[in-house]
Amino acid sequence: MYPIIADHFSRLGYDTRIDSPEQNSIKFDLLKGWTIDVTGMRKREGTAEVIAVEAKNDVDAQSVTQAISQAEMYKNVCTKVYVAFPDKYLNLKENRDVTREIQELCETKGIGLLSVRRECKEIVKAPSLPLRIHMYNDIINQFKGTARHSYL
Repeated sequence: MYPIIADHFSRLGYDTRIDSPEQNSIKFDLLKGWTIDVTGMRKREGTAEVIAVEAKNDVDAQSVTQAISQAEMYKNVCTKVYVAFPDKYLNLKENRDVTREIQELCETKGIGLLSVRRECKEIVKAPSLPLRIHMYNDIINQFKGTARHSYL
């Protein structure tokens, strides 16, 4: 799912990073050194936007709880935060109630929701959050070496 999510945000103008050995993954000391599954950054209207996506392969209770918990932590370092799940699970007839609960939970907590198949579909729009200046500097330093865009 990571490449599909990264491609989606790349088309929206973000420079993206995927949690993989081949790429420079984004880590934050504030997050106990966790690596964000997909991170993106772009400069828009004079300010930086930083997105984080926590992706899970299933919609069972543990996966959903873990994704939401991690996404809430990412809100401390990013301007928009999403959770992503495979479309095939979100659209199962037997999962309609679960999907509706996930949507409501994301809306309540200010987290975007993505459905992933061959492309990403934004089910819940992520609200913009303020970006702390020391986090911005950390992000700039991590993106600097391999970023295709200049953010300085």
